[in-house]
Amino acid sequence: MSERVNGPNADSGADEAFFILRDSRDFFRDRLVEILRDSGAAPAHAIKAFATEIEEAHDELASTARQGKFGETAGLTASRISLVGNDDLELEIRIGDLINRLKDNERIDCWRVQLRYMNLLQRPGLDAAHTPVGLEPINTGLWVLCKNTGYGLERNLEILARIEEWLQLRLPDLYADLNTMLEQRSVEPAQARIVQRPGTPTSPTSASVAAERFGTVESPFAQPPTGSHATVNRAALPDDPLAALRQNVLQGTSGREVLGADFILDDSFLAPSSRRSDNPLMNASAAVMLSHIGQRLAHLEQQKTAGKPTPEAPGEPPKAIKAKDLDLPLGRPAAIAVDTLALVFEAIFAHPDLPGAIKQIIGRLQPVLLKASIADPALFTDTGHPLRRLINGLARAAIGLGKDAAPEHPVCQRLATLVENVRQDTAGGSVDITVRLDELTSFIAERDHSVRAAAKPYAQLVVAHEAPLAAEAFAQDWLDRLLVRPMPDAVREFLSTHWLRAMRRAYLEGGRSGQRWKDNDLSIRELLWSIEPKATAEERTRLMSLIPALIKRINTALDDAQVSAAERKPFLDACFELQTAAMRNRPLDLSPLFPERTRAVGAAGPGERTDAEVLERGGTLVQYLGAARTAAPNWQGSGKSEKDGVWIEFSLDGDRLCGCRCWQGPPWGTVLLFNPDWGFAVALAPAALDKQLGAGNARAVSGIALFDVAAESALSGRIPH
Repeated sequence: MSERVNGPNADSGADEAFFILRDSRDFFRDRLVEILRDSGAAPAHAIKAFATEIEEAHDELASTARQGKFGETAGLTASRISLVGNDDLELEIRIGDLINRLKDNERIDCWRVQLRYMNLLQRPGLDAAHTPVGLEPINTGLWVLCKNTGYGLERNLEILARIEEWLQLRLPDLYADLNTMLEQRSVEPAQARIVQRPGTPTSPTSASVAAERFGTVESPFAQPPTGSHATVNRAALPDDPLAALRQNVLQGTSGREVLGADFILDDSFLAPSSRRSDNPLMNASAAVMLSHIGQRLAHLEQQKTAGKPTPEAPGEPPKAIKAKDLDLPLGRPAAIAVDTLALVFEAIFAHPDLPGAIKQIIGRLQPVLLKASIADPALFTDTGHPLRRLINGLARAAIGLGKDAAPEHPVCQRLATLVENVRQDTAGGSVDITVRLDELTSFIAERDHSVRAAAKPYAQLVVAHEAPLAAEAFAQDWLDRLLVRPMPDAVREFLSTHWLRAMRRAYLEGGRSGQRWKDNDLSIRELLWSIEPKATAEERTRLMSLIPALIKRINTALDDAQVSAAERKPFLDACFELQTAAMRNRPLDLSPLFPERTRAVGAAGPGERTDAEVLERGGTLVQYLGAARTAAPNWQGSGKSEKDGVWIEFSLDGDRLCGCRCWQGPPWGTVLLFNPDWGFAVALAPAALDKQLGAGNARAVSGIALFDVAAESALSGRIPH
C-alpha cells in the first residue's frame, strides 16, 4: 500500500513521490496529446515535439532548479521583444492570449492540482506559473508545436484557434481526472496561505469565503450574515428574492484575495455566467464542468447509499450541498450559484411545517437544480422557471400532511416517484419537465377533489345538526317580525305556540324558499286580513269566499305540525267570532304590545360558539364551533375565508391544524375544514374563521410559493439553526 504524501515531514514518501510525479507527468502529457490529435489541427511530427516539450517542462519545473529554457520563454519582457522577429513575436502574443483565455474559463480548475503538487514537491510557495502540470507548460508546448509545423504564421494561427477550441472543451476533464488520480494516490492538498493583495480593502466576509474554499474555517453560510445584508426590510423585499439573494452572495464574495501569486478572486470570476452564454466554447466547457459536478454529486449519493459516514445523521433533514462539497473554487460564478441555492435549500430543510419525508424528497432535486443553476442562469431571474415551479408544486401537493408523515404515505410515495422521474428526465442535461409539471398539477387537483369528496358525509352531518336549529331560528325570526303588528290575544297566542311549530316543519321541508313555507306565510297574512273590519260589500264578498279555503289550509298545516284538535279548537272558535265581527264591520279588541315579546328586526346576526361541540353519526365526527343556537340566521357567506378547495392553517384549542375548505353553506355560512389524516372535520362559524384570519392566527396556505419563501428567509437572515 502506498504511503500518504503529506508534506516535508513524510518519512518514506520520497520514493513514492518520484513514481507519482512520473505517472502524473505521463498522464498530463498523454491526455494533452490525445486532445491535439482529436482536434486534427497539427501534423503528427509537431504533436510529437509538443509531447517532448511537455515532458521536459514538467521535469524541469518539478526539479529544484527554476531556470533554463522554460524560464526564458515565460513572459514577454522588453529585452525579449527586441530579440525576436515580427512573426515570432506575433505568435508568442497569440499563444499568451490563448493561455489567458484558458485561465478565464471558470470550468478549468487547475488550483486543486496545484495544491496537491505543493505537498508532492514539498513547496508550500509553489505558484501557478511554476506548477509542472499547469497552463504555463502548455504555453511552451504550443510554442514548440508551432515552430515544428513547418507552416507560416497565418497557418499556425489557424492551428492555434482550432486547438484552443478543444482545450477549452477538454481541459476541465483533464484536470478533474488528474486531481482524482492524485487523490487516489493519497496526495493531500496543501493548506493554502491566503494573502491580501496590496491596495485591496480587507473584508471579513470575503476572507471567510477564501478560507472556506481551502477548508480552514466553517462555511460563512452556517449562520445568518452579520454585515449590512443580515436583515432586510420586509416591505422592501424584491419581486424575486432569489435574484436578490444571489446578488447578496455575490457581494459577500467580492473581495480580492490571493493564494500564493495566482489564486485571485477578481471581478472576472464573479461575472454572471450569462455574460459568456453566447460563446459556444464556454457552453461546451460548461457541459464538461456539469459532467464533473454530476460525478461529484453521484459520489456523494453513493456514500449515502453505501452507508458511509455523511454529514447527515439518521432522522435528520437532508443537508444543503455547498460549493466546497463539489470542490468548486469559491467566489466564481459556479460556486456563487451553488451556494445561493444552498441557502435556499437550508431554508427549505429548516421549514418547521414541512414534513421530513417531503424534505427528503425535495432534497433529491438538489443535483438537478445545482446543475441547472450553472447551465441556465434564468433560474435566478425567472420566477416561472420550471424547476422553481416544481419545488413550489411539490410543497403545494404535500399541504396538510403531518410533520411526522411517513415515506410510505400515499402522497409521499406519489411525489417520490415523480421526483425520481424528473431526475431521470434531466440526467442528460435537459430541463424540459413539462410532462412532470402537468402530472404534478393533475395530482394536486385529484387530491383536492378526493379530499372534498371524502368530506361530504361530514358536511351532511353539519347540515343535519344545523337544520333543526335553523328551523327554530328562522321560524322565531318570522314570528318576531309578525308580532310587531297589533293583534288580538287569541291570534298572538295561536301564532306563538301552534303556528310556530307549523313554520318549523315548513322550513325543514324546503327552507324559506320552499312552497310550504310560502303557503304558511300567506295563510297567516290572509288570516290577519280576514279578522279586520270589512267596510265595503266587495270586501265582505271576498271574505266569504276566502274563509273555507283558508280554514282548510290552516287545518292541513296544523295536522302536519301534529297539533291536536283539542289544542286548535280554542283558536278556531275565536277565529270564527273574529271573522263574524269583521263581516259586521266591528272594530277589533286589540291587546297591548309587550316589549319583551318583540325585537328590532335585523338587529341580531350570526353568533359563534366559544367551545367545540362534538357531532357524531355512524363514526363520522365533527368538531362543531358553528353559530350559536340563539343567533338569527343571516347567511351571506364569508368575506375573508377564501373559496372551497383552499387549504387553510388555523388554530383549534391551542393546536395548529391545516385543512381543506371543503364546504360552506346555509343557514349560517358555516365553513367545513377537513383533512383525511385527522379522522374528523372541523366546522367553524364564518365569524370565528374570519376573526382568526384577521388576527393572523389563520392563513390560506395554498398559494404560498415555498421556493420564494425560502429565498426570502435566506435573504432576510431568518433561517432557523
